[in-house]
Amino acid sequence: MTGCVKELREMTLRAIVSATVIGGHFYVALDQESGKVLGTACWYPPQTDFLLDEKQQKQEDVVNLLRELGTNHAQLFSWWMSTLLPKSTEIYNSALGNNNFILENWNLYSFTVEPAYQGKRIGSKLLKIGEDGAREMKTSVCFGTNSGPQTQLYEHKGYEIKGQGDIPPPPGHEIEGYTMLVYVQSFVHTEA
Repeated sequence: MTGCVKELREMTLRAIVSATVIGGHFYVALDQESGKVLGTACWYPPQTDFLLDEKQQKQEDVVNLLRELGTNHAQLFSWWMSTLLPKSTEIYNSALGNNNFILENWNLYSFTVEPAYQGKRIGSKLLKIGEDGAREMKTSVCFGTNSGPQTQLYEHKGYEIKGQGDIPPPPGHEIEGYTMLVYVQSFVHTEA
């Protein structure tokens, strides 16, 4: 997403967290002794989404990221606008068959667990937060991710791949594109 530019990766993460604090639900798993961040989850319940409202869009970290991209990384910014965002939307819509599916259900926008702490149920606990919300509201959970080892957790937890598509790499960067997978789990007919 950031063409392996470390500064942009950090700015992107700050923008995602800042927007989620305003418009969604941000959760952090901490080591109780050291206070170290072990994992995070950015959840958007129904009728909310990343950068859906003006307050999120005008958040300082979001504005700074877009300014940095537009000013110092024009080719990458162009790729975001012409390829990454439209292709991601196309993959989601094709997989979910409903342009409003994300707004009608719980969406996991960002999800991380430090590699040294993977396999210790931290990810499961962060996933459970949105699952419990979906169960209570009788909706589904959906999210997009790249293929990789984390997919084992999702499939173990009962998520189904509803669709997938390839995201080509940004031009001029020495990275590969990736396959985006769209996962869904329905909690429509479960007890809260």
